[in-house]
Amino acid sequence: MCGRGASSRQLAGRVASRRKTGAPRSGAMQRLAVDLRVISRELSLYLEHQVRVPFFGSGVGLSLILGFSVAYACYYLSSIAKKPQLVTGGGSFGCFLQDHCPVVTETYYPTVWCWESRGQTLLRPFITSNPPVQYRNELTKTAVAGQISLDWFDNENSACYLDASTRPTILLLPGLTGTNKESYILHMIRLSEELGYRCVVFNNRGVAGESLLMPQTYCCANTEDLETVIHHVHSLYPSAPFLAAGVSMGGHRHMFVKQIDMDHVMKAKSIREFGK
Repeated sequence: MCGRGASSRQLAGRVASRRKTGAPRSGAMQRLAVDLRVISRELSLYLEHQVRVPFFGSGVGLSLILGFSVAYACYYLSSIAKKPQLVTGGGSFGCFLQDHCPVVTETYYPTVWCWESRGQTLLRPFITSNPPVQYRNELTKTAVAGQISLDWFDNENSACYLDASTRPTILLLPGLTGTNKESYILHMIRLSEELGYRCVVFNNRGVAGESLLMPQTYCCANTEDLETVIHHVHSLYPSAPFLAAGVSMGGHRHMFVKQIDMDHVMKAKSIREFGK
């Protein structure tokens, strides 16, 4: 009986010792399992959050946008925004522009999101604005049985120049294929209206819908039609200051040399003195 009791106590001690040595291992495994479940849950929540948040709403997207914006702004200010370069036939005319048209000495800031000229040309038909302008059309006869279409904006409501005979007249010359319907012409007329001026648009022969009375269209190197229009407008309002403003082909200086005394222009102090 004594031998059996001793062996039973030894067996119970071995089991107890096994439980004591196995208890730490079991607790560590439980903690590891809990940690894995927590990590899995956190990872699932993170991935779910990233799927729901768009790219530009995340921190990475905002950083990329901010970096690109800063780089683009630096490039725009350093390489795109510049002062215009004046190319004139003589130094006196360049000095005249700088003194009387100070905008040519200021930095020009093109459209930020479309500064390239060819891109602007492609996008202009889709985003252009055309302010309404009421014209008075006149067909002027030429010396060789032809006719030229002129579109007048008389600006009868001018508050600055009530007398029509002395109201400044601006002759607007569109570009190569331009007419009175071009957006830049309409905006020039709107600005002239605010200044109180009268405008007349010179449509090159055959481009504004008028009938051709003879087999002759216009040529940019031929100034006969322009000379006819200048004489005609000046004869209608001989006491009014008279100035021409051209865009692209219409702004070529050689078109005016025959009719305008450039020395007189150099001596003028303002646009109003050009017609005196």
